[in-house]
Order: sequence, then structure tokens, then C-alpha cells
Amino acid sequence: MNNRANHYHLLFFVCHVSLTFLIFPEFIYMTGKTPWAPVVTMILFVLPMFWLYLSGLRAFPGQNLIDIFQAKGKWFARLLLFPYAVYCMIACAVLLRLHAEMLTITMFKQTPLWALTVLMIFIPLYMALQGLPTILRSTVLLTLLCLPMLGATVIQAFQNMDYRYAFPLGDLSFSYLGNAYFYTDMFAFSPFLFLGMVNRDPTVLQGKSTIKLYYVAFGLIAALSLLSVYIPIMTFGAEMADQLQFSMLIAMDAIDLEWFAFDRITVFYLCAVLGFALIFLALLIWVTQQLLTELFLPKVKSRWVIYGICAILFAATLIVPSIDYLYKVLVYDTPLRLYCMLFLPVVLKLLSLKKGRSA
Repeated sequence: MNNRANHYHLLFFVCHVSLTFLIFPEFIYMTGKTPWAPVVTMILFVLPMFWLYLSGLRAFPGQNLIDIFQAKGKWFARLLLFPYAVYCMIACAVLLRLHAEMLTITMFKQTPLWALTVLMIFIPLYMALQGLPTILRSTVLLTLLCLPMLGATVIQAFQNMDYRYAFPLGDLSFSYLGNAYFYTDMFAFSPFLFLGMVNRDPTVLQGKSTIKLYYVAFGLIAALSLLSVYIPIMTFGAEMADQLQFSMLIAMDAIDLEWFAFDRITVFYLCAVLGFALIFLALLIWVTQQLLTELFLPKVKSRWVIYGICAILFAATLIVPSIDYLYKVLVYDTPLRLYCMLFLPVVLKLLSLKKGRSA
């Protein structure tokens, strides 16, 4: 296994963390009074899809989703991957607006939303223009800067926790399976889909040790998702945590360190989460550009497609009237999310089995 493969492992981890510490707890609280159950169920639900996806991709070394599906015809690839392109655009818009709201709440109360959006979109725009190698290098740099900050702030949050708030564990009724918010929160586990778009690099899934590290990263993400849900609960209690918006952010704001030179540790938490989000935004913009350029706009230069994507994202971010409306957008795009996370891995696995039989 080489260093480039490790860069992909790091990118995989960072993209998931950017969502786990964003709004993952809020939707879990909406599913009922047994928060651990939907998280564990979600992990067990996503894990087989992740396995199907990786095993399907391994049958096509050096080919990404576009190459694999185009082998069955141009329109076959267009029909299957257009929903994924739309989903990436929606995910970008949601991420931009959510982080702009977080910045407004914590540091830039007087700054217009459009100005924050411009600042946030500039770095991902530059990285997407430079391509995947720049995104990978930036991932290493920002991880070195942001991961220690995130780890330190999360560890400090333990001082405010009352572990009695975690009990009772609740009744396991599985009623959350009929709750739309359960499926909405799979948003936090969707970044693994990007592996299908970087598979032209043979190092992405090369060797058993490389594959194992993706599962190790998935296990860490699963543990962090439970932690992000229970930090607000053990800080404020389940009843109050359910009423909070950006509950993790508020839990960090409640930390009081007399020896700390800065007034608020929240700033460091927000900078860490924002750094990871910028990486994921750049990756989503790049993936969307690849899909649109190769399948729909082959004669248009990639940089103009990226400019167009960012212009649409800027407009979409400003159109959303409130954070509550943004939550509704996440609920409404659940069918797209399930399509990308369930249907695409199944189709990919079926194509790999067909290839194996014909070989």
C-alpha cells in the first residue's frame, strides 16, 4: 500500500466527519427517545451497501462509475448517474448554507449571508479547478491542522457530561423505521459514494490491506456518530438536547476553561468542522463537474462547468429562506439519497457479477 492510497483513506474519513459533527444529532433526536438504536440500525443498514459498492468497484480496476456504466451505453450511464449529479448539487447547497448559519451564530453576527457564502465557496472552487491531486494534498494539510483541534475540543466536552443522562437506554420498538428523519439522516453516511468517481486511480482499492483500512475508517466514523449524538444528551439531558439547533455547537459553547487564553473554545471546534467541510465541498463540486462534463457537456471546458456549478450553488444558498426550510430540503431529497446509496451499489455489484460470468 502506498501513500496515495492513504490519502484516499484520509479523504474518506474527513468527508464523513464533516457531516457527523454537523446536523447528524438533530435528525436522530427527531426519530424518538432511543437515540442509540437508530444510529446502530443505520450503520448496519449502510454497511452492506458499502460492501456491495467496494466489491463492485474492485471488479473494474482503473474505471470509475462513468466508464463502467458507459460500457452499457451512453444513455444508460446518463440515466443512472444524473440523479447522483443532482444529489451532489443538493448536498453542496445544504452544506454551504448550514455552515454559513453556524458562522453567523458564532462569529459573524453582522455579516450578510451572501458574503459568508462567497468566502466559503471560494476555497472549494479553487481546489476543484486544480483537480483531484490538489484536493488530496489539501486533505492532508487541513487534517493536520483541524483534526487536533476537533479532538481537543471533543475531549474537553467530557468535563460537562453527566453520564446518568445516557440512561435509561429506552424501549427498542423500531418505530423509528417508519420515521422519515431516520432515512434523511443517512446523509451523514453518503460520502462513500465518491470512491466510485476516483476509481480510475488503481491505488484506490488496490490490495486487501487498502480495503481493510476503509472498513477501519468506517468503524471510527460509526463510533464518532454515536459520540456526536450522546455529547449533547449527556451535557444537557435528552429533553433539552432535542430542542436545540446545532446541539453539538452549543455543547462546545458550554465548555468553560479558565486556563484557556481564548474566550471561546467553540471557535476552534467550528474551524475544524469547517475545514473538513471545505474539503468535502471541493470534492462534491469536482464529482459533479466530472459527471456533467463527461456525460452531458463534453464540448464545454471543465473550468466553465465548475464556475456554473458554483454560481448555481451561490444562488440556491441565498434562495433558502430559513434553516427549517433547509431541513425540509433534506427530507424531500431522501428518495435521491436512497437511490444513490442503495440502487447504485446493487447495480454495480450485478454488473461485476455479470463481468465475472462472462470472463
